[in-house]
Amino acid sequence: MAVEPHLFQTEHIKLRIVNPDGSTDAASKVKALGSLYVYDDRLEWRCTNPEKTVVFHHSDFIRIRLSSPSCPRVLFQLPLADNRKANFTFKRPGTDHDTRSYERTVFIRALSRAAHTYLGHHVNDNI
Repeated sequence: MAVEPHLFQTEHIKLRIVNPDGSTDAASKVKALGSLYVYDDRLEWRCTNPEKTVVFHHSDFIRIRLSSPSCPRVLFQLPLADNRKANFTFKRPGTDHDTRSYERTVFIRALSRAAHTYLGHHVNDNI
């Protein structure tokens, strides 16, 4: 079986899913950090302890919002079609501002390419 190539991958990502009423989704109760993969048609957040994969197809989200470049951490949010919000925080330890800025830029390019190509979504800077 062939492995599907991803456009971007990074580790140490915290996922929190917020319901329309402001409560936290059960999937967000996991305290572990996971890895984020960007594919042409979806985003996947994978955690190894406990083993869990959360998939967001591009048709699941309405738009993409990112924290500003001056934010000390890279944060992004996917407002979902079912009125939930998936919040991701890049938590790579020991990274400096230049490394975070570079990672943010590469992430934006990969996500923009996938989302725009398949759905016409545009990445909005600033949450």
